[in-house]
Amino acid sequence: MKSFRILLATAAAALLAGCSLAPPYSPPKVSVPTAFKETGPWTEATPADQLRRGAWWQAYGDPLLDRYETQLATDSPTLAEAVARYDTARALAQEASSYGLPTIGAGGQISRNRQSNNRPLRGAGQPDIYSADTLGFSADYELDLWGRVRNLVAAGRAEAQASAADLESVRLSLQASLANDYVRLRSLDAEAALLEDAVTAYTKAYGITHDRFTEGLVSDLDVSRAETQL
Repeated sequence: MKSFRILLATAAAALLAGCSLAPPYSPPKVSVPTAFKETGPWTEATPADQLRRGAWWQAYGDPLLDRYETQLATDSPTLAEAVARYDTARALAQEASSYGLPTIGAGGQISRNRQSNNRPLRGAGQPDIYSADTLGFSADYELDLWGRVRNLVAAGRAEAQASAADLESVRLSLQASLANDYVRLRSLDAEAALLEDAVTAYTKAYGITHDRFTEGLVSDLDVSRAETQL
């Protein structure tokens, strides 16, 4: 009777181990109007956050920006962290997928043993050195009766998909930030060059006006105006 209870408890534990307590997922029901007041063609959204956007910055036609964007893809620690998170999620998804496959194991051991001359019941013809080689084989497969493995696989794939979307979002954000900073820097460089040209022009104008004043061709008011502009 005691052995039967132990066997029953072991079977119950094995059944519970294969159970999935997660409820079946069903998308929430949202009331959507049949028509909108705005006119125009409406199409269902198709999210594709996990797709790469390509080398969109090449539209600027700036070789230096191209080089910086290429360097960003290899030297950014933030992007490397996102890639590592994606690799981890993908590895976990692959591990979860393997739960539905059978597990096969094999092992062996080779040993050489020397038996004592004083061993009881040892025969006269038995050798002093003998081999004790063993070979083992095992196979295991979990029947997914309650969907535990299926839920693990689905969760792993969803996590990998979300991580892939995060990776591409981080990549796009870094690329856009770099391009924005680069364009602002080039704009400030152009503004600084324009101001330098203006200073040079007003300096020449002031010198000419001062020379004309020295020759008595203009008044000191013209010199003051040229100096104010400079």
